[in-house]
Amino acid sequence: MIFQKIKNPKLAEAVIKQIEDLILQGVLRPGDQLPAERELAQILDVSRPSLRDAIKDLEKRGLLITRRGGGTFIGDVIGSVFAQELVHLFRSNDQAIADYIEFRQEIDLMAARHAAERATDADKEILTRIHRALCIAVEQGDNDKVVQYDTEFHIAVVAAAHNIVLLHTMRSILEQMVPIFYQRLPGEPEKSMINDIVTQHAAILQAIIDHDPEAAQKAVDVHGEFIEATLRNADCAYWREHTALKRLEMLSKGKGQGQRSGANGKQAGKES
Repeated sequence: MIFQKIKNPKLAEAVIKQIEDLILQGVLRPGDQLPAERELAQILDVSRPSLRDAIKDLEKRGLLITRRGGGTFIGDVIGSVFAQELVHLFRSNDQAIADYIEFRQEIDLMAARHAAERATDADKEILTRIHRALCIAVEQGDNDKVVQYDTEFHIAVVAAAHNIVLLHTMRSILEQMVPIFYQRLPGEPEKSMINDIVTQHAAILQAIIDHDPEAAQKAVDVHGEFIEATLRNADCAYWREHTALKRLEMLSKGKGQGQRSGANGKQAGKES
């Protein structure tokens, strides 16, 4: 049970503090729905008027959003690290992607080390469930789910590091940027490539379960190098295909080999 009974004469303030803490700790995430008023009041052991006062205060500060007839939800307290316009530029700029990978490699190493040192049994269970869901998505060929659980796995590793600033910063970055890796591939991701990612995630997971910081960092390093190499190879494949299509286009226009002008302006094959 994530909520606890309130034992405080200032009931509304105690409710506010508990919900604030759950948001700050990343237990309640943007878009999560609170239990219905009657149910939540019972869980917290407070009166409904006290609960309403707390919710009104949290709404004023943008921490909660109440939709008429639809319930009460956690507000977008994290926001986006990058505007969508900038994310679009990241998607199409090689240097930006290279800089992002460099940044991620350093942050992921730190997160993995802390996760291996600090992960609780619950953290390990969360990571295990997400990895299992990723494996199922791969077996079913559901690429949308693959992207989702790939993202969730990395967020869970950061969460297991138990650093609030790291968690809220990286959650937003990962949600925006992990899908870009798949979007930069020339086509649908190959099964062998996804299987490699699953194996690498498993190595990270095992190192965290074993509380082995060095193994966790090594596994993350291997994963990062694989992602970098995959993108580099994808870019090379794209340009090879792009160049070949241009050559084919020229050939289709009747300007192929044997029909181009020679260096002296004469048609090739017609020199005397």
